[in-house]
Amino acid sequence: MNNMLVNNYMEQDSYEEYLVEKGMSFRTRRTYMSMLFGSTGLPKIFKIFSKNHMELYHMLRDYILNNKTKSNRLTAVKSYLTYLELKYNSTKKYKCAETINNVYNKLTRKNLGIIINKKSVLQMEDVEKKLLTEKEFNILNRMCSSDYERLLVKFLLDTGCRIGELAALTLEDIDMSNGNIHINKTYLNKNMNVLPKTDAGHRYVSISQDTLELLKKINFTGFGYYYIYNKVKELCRKGGIRMVNVKTLVTPHWFRHSACTKLLIEGHPIIKVSTYMGHSNPQFTKRVYGRWAISKESVIKR
Repeated sequence: MNNMLVNNYMEQDSYEEYLVEKGMSFRTRRTYMSMLFGSTGLPKIFKIFSKNHMELYHMLRDYILNNKTKSNRLTAVKSYLTYLELKYNSTKKYKCAETINNVYNKLTRKNLGIIINKKSVLQMEDVEKKLLTEKEFNILNRMCSSDYERLLVKFLLDTGCRIGELAALTLEDIDMSNGNIHINKTYLNKNMNVLPKTDAGHRYVSISQDTLELLKKINFTGFGYYYIYNKVKELCRKGGIRMVNVKTLVTPHWFRHSACTKLLIEGHPIIKVSTYMGHSNPQFTKRVYGRWAISKESVIKR
């Protein structure tokens, strides 16, 4: 049994394929692979594993706790254990699957004494620092030297899309007659787009008449992931927006925060805004953006 565990743990490619099938983002997938299979990764642990699930548990426990990002490493390890359990069950190696399951159930934040840093959880005060003002949007528009750049800025504010969702957008996803966009995939890498992370990610968002007019003027072929990120940085640097030394703090995600708060200030109910933004839980929208909810309908009853 133990030899099978060692051999299967070395199969990095099949695990990466599993992550792709789960729809994990490119950045998270790379982080997991680096954590698990880097120079201090799991293979070393399984080379010396020989007895039972308690021995494996203690080895993994030490591996997780011997790191500053304990919570992230725990999540990565449990993801890999889930993959292994599915694999062993499918190949009828039930004893291996049982060992993995026992370890998985014991690896909890409570058992490991991991305390979540509440400051890392996104709150309203964090978002308030990342809202672009109307003046800053006007500066951004003036910095645009082409219709394609202007279209990018308008898309980001109109839709509030995540950068991966906008990078995966094609002309076929845009309904010109009704003025809306179907968000149905997200960027994984230059060769592949995947389904949104949650069911809530599948949604329709509207675009303004100005954006539609720009779309009709140009030959839209999509925005690349790195084009979006680098272009936002470039325009903000040119306009001197939120600069620290020679760098700007602004990222494409700031437009998402700005779009969400704009909808709430206009009086749209939180539940509808949550659906529009692709949040899986309206309570998240309320916790992070609730300060700007001015409509009576916006209040969510607990």
